[in-house]
Amino acid sequence: MNRFSLFSAEDIGKHRALVRERFPGCLSLEPMEDGPFRSDVAAFPFAGEPDSSWLASVFHTPGLTVDFDSRAAVWLMVPFSARMSVAVGRRRREIRGGGIGGLLPVEEQRIRRTGGHHLMLRFDPSRLTTAMAAFECDTALASILDEHFCEPHLAGLQDLVDEVRHLIRSLDRGPDEIVDLALFRAASDQLLVLRLANVLAVAAAPDGRPAIHRHDPALRRADEYIRAHADDNVDLIRLAQHVGLSLRSLQVMFRRTFDCTLVQYIRRHRLAMARRRLEAASDATIAEIARSSGFAHLGRFTAAYRAEFGELPRQTRQRSRRTLSTDG
Repeated sequence: MNRFSLFSAEDIGKHRALVRERFPGCLSLEPMEDGPFRSDVAAFPFAGEPDSSWLASVFHTPGLTVDFDSRAAVWLMVPFSARMSVAVGRRRREIRGGGIGGLLPVEEQRIRRTGGHHLMLRFDPSRLTTAMAAFECDTALASILDEHFCEPHLAGLQDLVDEVRHLIRSLDRGPDEIVDLALFRAASDQLLVLRLANVLAVAAAPDGRPAIHRHDPALRRADEYIRAHADDNVDLIRLAQHVGLSLRSLQVMFRRTFDCTLVQYIRRHRLAMARRRLEAASDATIAEIARSSGFAHLGRFTAAYRAEFGELPRQTRQRSRRTLSTDG
C-alpha cells in the first residue's frame, strides 16, 4: 500500500510516539532485543467517519512487545513473515504467520510480534453487533472474541483474509479514480463488516462437532512433516500415513482448522519460507530461493508471492537490503 504510506521510523522512540498518537489502544511498546530499528506503516481509511473500518500494513524489525487495550475496537491481525503471540492473563495463543488471520479479544493484552510484516484491520464493535443481528446472532461480541481469540479455525475467517488481500491488490493496482471514490470505500467497508459478522455469528452457534485445535497431536505431526519436506515434494499419501489418518480425514481437519486445503497450507508455508530467505538478503538469486522453497516454476512463484504478500520478490529483497545498508 505504497500510496497510503503513513510513516517510517528508524528510531524506536519515534516509532513509539507515532504509534501511540495514531493507535490510542497502545499502552506501551518495547523492542524484544537490542539493535538497529526500522519500521514502515501504511494505512487505508475506508471513510472519514469515526466508526469506519481501516486497514494498516506494518513492517518492523526487530520484534516488539506491545501492551494493547482493544476494548474500543475489534482487530483482525494477519501476520505474514512475522509471528505473533497474544497473552490475556494466563492464557496465551499464537499466530504462526504465513498469512493466517486471528482476532484479538476485546480487553487488555500483551502482544509479542517478531520482526517482519503483518496486517491490522480495525472494526467498530457497534457496527459489528448490528451486522451480527442480521444473521440472527445476539451473543455478546466480547464473549465470542474471548472464547475464540487468535483461533484460525473459525469458519469463513480465512475467506475474510483473502478478501482483505484482494482489496489490497485493488488499492495497489486499481485506478486512483475508483479507489478514491467514497462509494468504493463504503462498499468495501460494508462487505468486510458483513463477512466478519457472519464469521462471529457462526462461531457463536456451534454445530455440535468436536472442536479441533491447533495443538491437536495429528495436526502437530502433519505440520512437522510439511516443514521437514516443504523444500521438496510433499507426498500427501505419505503425509496422511505419517499422521495416522486417511487423506480425506486429514483434508477435512485442515479445512476445519485452517479454513484451507492441504495444498494451500503447504503453499503458504513455502511462500513464508521464501520470504524469510529473501529478507535474509543472501547472495542466492530469486530463482534459487524459489527452487529451494519448493517452487519449480519461477513465474508461478512470482505470481503466488505477489498474491500472498502484495509485492514482488525483488521488492522484498530490495527493501531488506536497504534496511541492512541503513543499519550498517
